[in-house]
Amino acid sequence: MNYYQHHIGDFNNATRHLSLIERAIYRDLLDMYYDTEKAIDASSIDRLARRLQCTTEEQKEALKYVLDEFFILEEGVYRNNRCEREIAEYHGKKKQASEAGKASAAKRAAKKKGSSNSGSSKDDQSFNENSTVVENPLNEEQTDVQPTNNHKPLTINQEPII
Repeated sequence: MNYYQHHIGDFNNATRHLSLIERAIYRDLLDMYYDTEKAIDASSIDRLARRLQCTTEEQKEALKYVLDEFFILEEGVYRNNRCEREIAEYHGKKKQASEAGKASAAKRAAKKKGSSNSGSSKDDQSFNENSTVVENPLNEEQTDVQPTNNHKPLTINQEPII
């Protein structure tokens, strides 16, 4: 996913008790989760700390605390229920939009094929009751306004006003 909704109220309510470092780590974990669209690998906490740029012991402890509080460790990965739900919803909408697009394209193709094989003459196909002429013949006046050469500028900016 290259986009996800960040619900500020939900985030603030869930993380108000965290330190600034813990909140930043949690946000980075969420970004990683949505970016990869899969649970966070739990095989090496040091590798995960490195990916999140947690270099001090304080930051590594904060990482462990955030993982324990907001993620569920199962089958070697850290899962977050809300992330899983949002990703599944995203894929559902993506699939639905894809199917709708394919159906629309098929309908347009069928309509185009049906109109070209209708047996009507070429003149009937080029005009319908709503068609209008969009080009005017050459040398025809567009409006009744006659051009004039007596345009006077509204402002004179050559000399300052004293």
